[in-house]
Amino acid sequence: LHGYNSGVISHVISNPHFNAYFKTEDKANVLGAVVSVFAGGAVVGSLASGLLLDTYGRRFTIQAGAVISILGVILQASAVRLSMMLVGRIISGLAIGMMSVGVPLYLMECAYETSRGFLLGFVQLMILVGFVASSWVGYAAHNAPPNVQLNAFTWRFPIAIAAVPAVFIAFALQWLPESPRYLIRQGMTEQAYKTMVKLYYDGANREIIQRSIQEISQQWKRECQVMPAVSDWVVMWKVPQWRARVFNAALPSVFTQFTGISEGQIYSDLGRSDAVALMYSAFYHSVAPLAVIISMTFIIDSAGRRKPILWGTPALAALFIIFAIISSQMRSPAGEVNKSASSAGVGMMFLFNVIFNLSWGPMGWTYLEVIPLRVRGKGGAVAVAVGNWTMNVIVSQISPQAMDAINWKYYIFYAIFMLVVTFPSVWFYIKEPMGMSLESIDKLWQDNSQPESRNSSMELGKRSPAPGFEHMHAENMA
Repeated sequence: LHGYNSGVISHVISNPHFNAYFKTEDKANVLGAVVSVFAGGAVVGSLASGLLLDTYGRRFTIQAGAVISILGVILQASAVRLSMMLVGRIISGLAIGMMSVGVPLYLMECAYETSRGFLLGFVQLMILVGFVASSWVGYAAHNAPPNVQLNAFTWRFPIAIAAVPAVFIAFALQWLPESPRYLIRQGMTEQAYKTMVKLYYDGANREIIQRSIQEISQQWKRECQVMPAVSDWVVMWKVPQWRARVFNAALPSVFTQFTGISEGQIYSDLGRSDAVALMYSAFYHSVAPLAVIISMTFIIDSAGRRKPILWGTPALAALFIIFAIISSQMRSPAGEVNKSASSAGVGMMFLFNVIFNLSWGPMGWTYLEVIPLRVRGKGGAVAVAVGNWTMNVIVSQISPQAMDAINWKYYIFYAIFMLVVTFPSVWFYIKEPMGMSLESIDKLWQDNSQPESRNSSMELGKRSPAPGFEHMHAENMA
C-alpha cells in the first residue's frame, strides 16, 4: 500500500490523458505539488499516529490508516478538479504516514527476538512490491491503445487499485491479535500472556513465554517510574538514554534518504525514451524485492544491523563516484547520446539498487526496535516523521534544482556525504540490537561499569512473577 501509493503517482502525472484532462501539460510546479503533498500528509499522519498507538493500540492505528487511505483513493480516482486530486493525495499521505509507524511497531512487538529482523524486513519488502506493481501498471497504462472512451481509465484505474490492499488490511486485522506489549501497557497482563501463547507456543516453550511476560511487565513498571508526572512527549527528550535511543531510531532513516537511492531512477537522463524509461523503471523496481528477501533471510538476523550498512555505505559511495564519471560522458558536445555510457549507467543503477537493498533498505524500519516501550508510539512517530518523511521532502525538493545546477556533480555530493557523515556516525553512534529482546535492548545504553547480560529474559526465572501472572493457569497453553 505504501509503495504503490508512492510509486503510482509518477506514472499518473506523466500520462498524457491525465495532463489533458486537468490541463497541466505545461505546469510542472502543479504536477510537483501533486507528488509532494503526499509526503507532507505523511509527515502529519506519522506524527498523529503517536497519539493513537499508545491510546487505542497498534492494530487500531493500522486499521484507521487503511480506512483513511480508502477515502483518499476514492477522491483521487474520481477527481474532476485538480483540487480533489490534491486533497486526495494529502489524505492518502496522512494514512500512509500513520501506517508507516504502526506496522513496524506491531511487527516488532509480536516478533520473537531471533527473527525480529526477518519480520521487520517485510515492511521494506512490501513497500518494494508496491513499487513493482505500480511500475508495471503504469507501463501498461502508458502503452494502452488510444481510445477516447478509455483515456480517463488509463490514469483513474491505476489509482483505484490502491483501494484493494487497503480494504484487505482494514478487515484482515480483525483476525489478528493485538500486540502483547501494548496489552501490558494497558494492564491486560493475562490477555498479553494468552496472545503470546497463540504466537509462540510450540508445546515445549512454556517457561520461555512466562519469562518473557515477566520481563516485559517488569521493564514496563521500571519505565513508568521514570518521571511519572511528565508527558511521554516530553520525557523521551528529558531522559538522556531515551533521547539517544530515539536518535538511534531516526538516524538510519535520515541516512537512508541521503544514500541517494531516489537519484538512481531517472532513466530519461540516460538518453532513454519515455516508454523505454518506464520499462527500465519497472525492471529496476522488480530487482529490489529479491535483494531484500536475501537480506531479511540471510543477513539481518545473523550478521546484524550495523555490519551490512557499514559495508554498504562505502560500496554505494564508490558506485556513485563511478556513476558520476559515466554521467559526465553521457552526451557529446553536440548533444548526442553515448550509448555505451548510457548502458553502463543503467548497469550501475541496477547494481546500486541491489546493494542498497542488501544493506540500507530495511534498516530505517528495523531500528525503531530500540525505542523503549513507554515512548515507543510517540518516539516511533517522531523518528519516522523526521527521519523518513521530512528528509524525503527535503531531498525531493533539493535534488531537481541541484541536478539542474551542477548535473552529474551532484552524485559526488552523495558519495562524500556517505563517507564523511554517514559512515562515521554509524560506526561511533549506532548500536547493534540483533538477537536481543526489546526489553534487554535497554542494556545497550546502561553504564559500561555495570555490565548486563544481552538477553536478560534468561535471568527472569529468579524474579517474582509479574502482577497478575500468578493467576495464569497451564490450561491457557492449550
